[in-house]
Amino acid sequence: MNRLRSFKQRWGILGLIAIAWIVTLGVCALFGHLFTSHLNQDLKNRLQAPSFSHPFGTNNLGIDMLGLAIKGARISVLVGLAATAIGFIGGSLVGLTAAYWRGRTDRVILTFLDASAAFPSFVAAISVVLFWGKSVRNVVLVIGVLTIPVIARIVRAASLPLVERDFVLAARMQGSRHSQIIVRELIPNVIRPLLGFAMITVGITISVEGGLSFIGAGVPDNIVTWGQLIASGRATVEGSPHLVLIPASLIFGTILALNTLSSKWLRGRPFPIVKESVAETTVSANASDAAKMISSNPPTDVVLSIENLHTYFSTPFGSLRAVDGVSLQLRRGQMVALVGESGSGKTMMARSLLGLVPSPPRVAGLPGRVMFDGQDLLSLSSEELRKIRGRRIAMIFQDPMTTLNPVMRVGRQIADTATLHLGLSKKEATRRALELLIEVGVPDAQRRMRAWPHELSGGLRQRIGIAIALAAEPEILIADEPTSALDVTIQRQLLDLLDRLRRYRGLSILFITHDMGIVASRADEVAVMYSGRIVEQGSTLEVFAHPRMPYTRALLASIPRIDHESHKKLAVIGGIPPIAIGPRVGCAFAPRCPDVIDACRTEIPQLVGDTHQAACIRNVVGVT
Repeated sequence: MNRLRSFKQRWGILGLIAIAWIVTLGVCALFGHLFTSHLNQDLKNRLQAPSFSHPFGTNNLGIDMLGLAIKGARISVLVGLAATAIGFIGGSLVGLTAAYWRGRTDRVILTFLDASAAFPSFVAAISVVLFWGKSVRNVVLVIGVLTIPVIARIVRAASLPLVERDFVLAARMQGSRHSQIIVRELIPNVIRPLLGFAMITVGITISVEGGLSFIGAGVPDNIVTWGQLIASGRATVEGSPHLVLIPASLIFGTILALNTLSSKWLRGRPFPIVKESVAETTVSANASDAAKMISSNPPTDVVLSIENLHTYFSTPFGSLRAVDGVSLQLRRGQMVALVGESGSGKTMMARSLLGLVPSPPRVAGLPGRVMFDGQDLLSLSSEELRKIRGRRIAMIFQDPMTTLNPVMRVGRQIADTATLHLGLSKKEATRRALELLIEVGVPDAQRRMRAWPHELSGGLRQRIGIAIALAAEPEILIADEPTSALDVTIQRQLLDLLDRLRRYRGLSILFITHDMGIVASRADEVAVMYSGRIVEQGSTLEVFAHPRMPYTRALLASIPRIDHESHKKLAVIGGIPPIAIGPRVGCAFAPRCPDVIDACRTEIPQLVGDTHQAACIRNVVGVT
């Protein structure tokens, strides 16, 4: 039952209709000849309109059009599949060759592809078929060969970024043959988009065969295809339009169904809002009484109040709880560090605040809101959120190389943000961009204004990212692991920069990181996140000096210390973070916790405490 529901959600109503159409077409193509082998002429009933006895009417010889349509499906589908197979086999070989070997090989192949694109392929198809003779084989070969350049260009474009990836380099270092790298590393990574485009190509080739047959340059006249039915019906189209409209509609429906399937296939499963309620689980009474939710009327100095935020995603295996009831406050001029391992939900929580996730972060049946300046961000429209994003709440992303536009100079990228949100003129925005580059510590700022992103080091690119974030004078800055890809010296410089900007500008900063060491002397408060929930939060001094949650203690123990012996082995957290799918049962950290007790596996811990809160059953039951 769950698989059926998952299948329905995966494809949607239009996808299911398209699947039904394609399945019916496949049955007609495979077994239709068993029912259409005795189509007889009936001149007394020629050119009849569709009726109960003849749903598609009859042609000028009185033959039932439904039977002809079923019979024609066989050759039309055969041409579509065979020509597409030829095009994709040949195009994949050419495209992979160009992408993998690059250099002169790539340039030669690109020259061939450019020349073929300039050649009128339909005219070539007509000429070749008429020259070699009308046959199904010739039509398939011509359409398939003419499809190769298009497929080759697509395969090349999909494969080029993969050739530079580390896993391809690792395969080369392991001594793998070129053919092994292409088959094992490249093809599996491009097969999904190629299959999606193959569906579209099948529809296109069926349409091309119809066009060729219509003008007399397709299959022989004694072979029934949808294109031949259109060609034979054009002489009587004024009196019997169904002879043309029905086969044309079949071609149109097939193309539409294949395009729909391709779209659903390429998009993957959509991530709709989760509509089921969260399953009931056991929570200790003491924990429920002691847990303190953030007030619905936060203090006036609170600029951002996150209350019971949930972000769930639907997967074929169940609901994925990316963010599961997070409550957090950010005050004016404060830096709050959100700490946790990769996959704990930190980035998803930050992106949920501004609707930057595939599905809205509000789950039916569960309370939750994000209050900013008296507004619930989760209730705002896309247009209303657009006015807040970048203008009042800005974000710095983890990898500046992927967030900076590679074909736009950095000065313009900063200036465009100022122009968009502040309405500055081009000259004013350029001047402001220069001022921001100087403020964030970019050396030789005037020259860097005209630099491309690839010309800058990682540290400079991250400074550019900070400048873009500050361009519209935001009140809140969300920094999503901005130092993770930098060396320790550059990390220190960027942390000093953010701290200085916070003090001088009065910025409120939500700093996301997996390293507690780098926020020890910077953050005012620390919130530790695990498996989509905050498991401990409080002032930095209290959390570091007296951690109450075993997970927090494990994170602190993993920080290298200069006062430890050089040969001392660093502490590690055993196991792996859980995949938060299905109802929550017990403490998520229990399988990895060295201090686990039986209650940890059955009861869900809630945050307990006043200014320093921790979600640990041991704190509730009095175990030390």
